[in-house]
Amino acid sequence: MPANVLSNFIGELNALQSTAVSAVSGLTVSHIQNSIGNVNAALGEQTANLAGILKNQHLPAAETGVIDLVGMLFDFILNDETMPDSVKALLGHLHTPYLKIAILDRKIFSGDNHPARRLLNTMSEAGSNCSPDDSNDVGIIAKIQQIVNRVLEEFDENVDLFEELQTDFSEFMNNFKRRATLMEKRSIAT
Repeated sequence: MPANVLSNFIGELNALQSTAVSAVSGLTVSHIQNSIGNVNAALGEQTANLAGILKNQHLPAAETGVIDLVGMLFDFILNDETMPDSVKALLGHLHTPYLKIAILDRKIFSGDNHPARRLLNTMSEAGSNCSPDDSNDVGIIAKIQQIVNRVLEEFDENVDLFEELQTDFSEFMNNFKRRATLMEKRSIAT
């Protein structure tokens, strides 16, 4: 892809990403639970905006294929019946940053070791095991929200952020699991 076309396209994605920051910041978990329809509408709007951008940018077929792959990935997440709507809503806001990653670094599709892919997989797995009615799981959802906020606010073109966020989320989940195990042992002992 010619450098100026890539640069223009990334600039358009940056603009779309910046609009998502205000949509996620400051939401409570109960607001997030009710916002899956808003996320679906926002993704539809982003898809329409991307279609306009694609028409104006004249991107090569390979780039439009990447866009389609990212769209299918997020459709899969949003259609996952095991995942609570609150987690779907949060993860749905990552569509544009992940599209940007896929355009910048195709390695995201070539294996499970890409930090952005590991982060999305880990958050999706944790989210699928959550119940928004369980006060313990609300902590996981709040952590996912924190990670999504950081991606939206801080990700430019440096994928190193995802390694940091993956480490942070993994440590959080390990601590969460240890606390849950201790609580379970205490409950059994009493």
